[in-house]
Amino acid sequence: MNVRRRMLVVAVGAILAAALGLSSTRGVAAQGFAAPHERFFRLEWEAVQRAEGRVTIAGYIYNHYLYAVRRVQLHVEVFDGSGQQKGEAFGWVLGDVPPGGRAYFEIPVSVEGQTYGVTVHAFEFGSREGV
Repeated sequence: MNVRRRMLVVAVGAILAAALGLSSTRGVAAQGFAAPHERFFRLEWEAVQRAEGRVTIAGYIYNHYLYAVRRVQLHVEVFDGSGQQKGEAFGWVLGDVPPGGRAYFEIPVSVEGQTYGVTVHAFEFGSREGV
């Protein structure tokens, strides 16, 4: 492959990586992004032991995007001490999340784990003005 063609291939690859939001540098955030759209959101949550003995993942989703989001579905993964997935649950954020705002969620899980992971599974954009 000649030098010009190799440079073109590298340039196209770099443009595609930038367009898809891929980068070799990592952000400072403690949580990585499981999906490209999660750069719009920040999740704060904790595993809460309820009186009935069940664990519930409870917290807030923060919307850093310019548009409201609706019908936000979250995915909870339950992991054992060795990092193997031993369960999962899906749940909904309560109401819409306005631009620059937050909304509460609680998702009960059927099995207890050592660690948990929470990601945005699905959502819809709303209006730019808010909810």
